[in-house]
Amino acid sequence: MWKKYEKCRNHYLQSQLKFLTPTTINEIAKLPVEQIVPNQCQYYGCHNNKSTFFDDRAELAYGLRALPKLMKEIGSDDATTQFRAINSLSEYVRNPLHAQRAITQFQIVRRCQNIFLRIRMKYEESKYRHLDCLLTIFYYISKHLNGVYQIVRSNRLLDQLYEIAAKRDMHMIKASAILSLLSEQHAAAVVLINSYNVLDKLINIYSPDICVPYYPEALWLHLQHILQYIPDEAIKCGFFEILYKRIKGRLFQYHRFDLKCFGMLCGSDEGRKRFMAIDGVKEMYDILNDPVEKLDTYENVVLTLMNGILSKPVMWRCREFTDLPSIVTDIVRNTTNQKMQLCCLQLLRELGGMPCIKRYMKATFLEHLKNIECVSMNNKEAHAELLYWLQREVYHTSALKQKLQDF
Repeated sequence: MWKKYEKCRNHYLQSQLKFLTPTTINEIAKLPVEQIVPNQCQYYGCHNNKSTFFDDRAELAYGLRALPKLMKEIGSDDATTQFRAINSLSEYVRNPLHAQRAITQFQIVRRCQNIFLRIRMKYEESKYRHLDCLLTIFYYISKHLNGVYQIVRSNRLLDQLYEIAAKRDMHMIKASAILSLLSEQHAAAVVLINSYNVLDKLINIYSPDICVPYYPEALWLHLQHILQYIPDEAIKCGFFEILYKRIKGRLFQYHRFDLKCFGMLCGSDEGRKRFMAIDGVKEMYDILNDPVEKLDTYENVVLTLMNGILSKPVMWRCREFTDLPSIVTDIVRNTTNQKMQLCCLQLLRELGGMPCIKRYMKATFLEHLKNIECVSMNNKEAHAELLYWLQREVYHTSALKQKLQDF
């Protein structure tokens, strides 16, 4: 509509003012444009109105010839040619088809790894951002299963990725993202656990300074992938104490990352023993009942309680916090988070295993529980089983199906 409007205005001007031709209009507009554009380009780092986008990119061949050309040029002795090829390759492998071809036909992991190790171990000096581009290549290769297998079999490459994370290098975020993708696959995680000292590497990252306020989210995700397979070994390495101290210190986003890993450790027998030893029920209760510091989600707090109270000594400790079921019920009623709602329903079901708590729940807020709106089918089933349990006599012992879901 606006283009048509502008055309009508231009036609009107040219029809009324016979001397105002298109050429005249262009000549009038030429001078201010020439004054504005160079200033803008100079502001953005351009000189003489010339684009520098292709200065650090290789001259690509067309079609299927592009990848062979790039793979040949990354082995060039000329640093500029090599960097241009690596930089272009980091963009080229974003296409999954190109990445698969590079993995299967050109051994991209081995060839890029050699360049990466030479630069990291100071065998070569780099005046370009080789490492950033190489990590980008490894990231996109890690999205493919056969690429993951090639990376996890290279201990030297893994050593450098963990060293970047341990030293909090400028490339820490990219290295963490790669590690997260590697451990996401079950077979690759098993290789890291059985054939590589992954727990030693992780403890070297988290133990030097327990009060570090920030780790990348991908690094926490990588830790969660490992903890779900070997929680007992992780506890022996000292992760339980590290995470507990971070939670006590209420570090940044502790309820999202630290508590998630802590709750996973509490799911093991050794974790429950230590949870009782540190009086973890009181710690979680204080977080839930804190009137000053309100959290945006209590999902991992409830998950930790759900895993920790499965031992009888912890259940007896729960008797002393009489309003704990009431707090959890309020969370269930006021949340639309599917996982948090399911954890709360399961926690209430576990708390109901103590007769005095069940009697309190049945007498105090059974009607409130009946009015809860569930957000998924699994939650509705857990809700129905909870109501069935509470409506039976206090010492009802029928075996009810409990739905535990791994998060």
